[in-house]
Amino acid sequence: MLGSRQNKNQPDLAKENATLERRPRMSEPDKDKTGNKPPKLAETLFLSGLCLVCGIFPLLIGLGVISGNVKAGPAGRVLAVVAGLAFIFAACMIFVRDRAGAKNNEEIPANAPRALRVGESILSVVLVALFACISSVIAFGPFFSADMLTDMARQMGTFGAAIFRILSGIFALVFWYVVFYLIRDKVRKYRAA
Repeated sequence: MLGSRQNKNQPDLAKENATLERRPRMSEPDKDKTGNKPPKLAETLFLSGLCLVCGIFPLLIGLGVISGNVKAGPAGRVLAVVAGLAFIFAACMIFVRDRAGAKNNEEIPANAPRALRVGESILSVVLVALFACISSVIAFGPFFSADMLTDMARQMGTFGAAIFRILSGIFALVFWYVVFYLIRDKVRKYRAA
């Protein structure tokens, strides 16, 4: 009787080992994560469609197809066109990466079609170049003409407008560096393959 009570209080090693075998170890990746699978077609179409819709309106306003309240002149229209193109290229990037089988936060698989891999490389460079263009137009472009400076100084103050342009110039230089680095990296990658 005393021995049976001790058995009830002692853990069953067979059950404990079986439980440990079913749990994934910390060093092993969890293969059942939903975030580690390529997105479904419906998710891809929704996200790329949302980016496309967000990009169409600034693009059409910048091109003058839709009458917008753009008083910034030609520089404001250029910014609207480039911002619209950034959203449109982001939509294309989402679609290409998801259809090529890229999982979340991972590269496109090596067995994906070469056209999709090259397309993703081109789209990534173009997308960063569009952000570089936006920053360049704000920092160095004609966006701050004489008639615009009064509005800018009224909204941000003279010092704030100068800081905004300086920060945009720094971002523009960083973005252009990234563009040239991506081009060099992609060319080396495809030469090696």
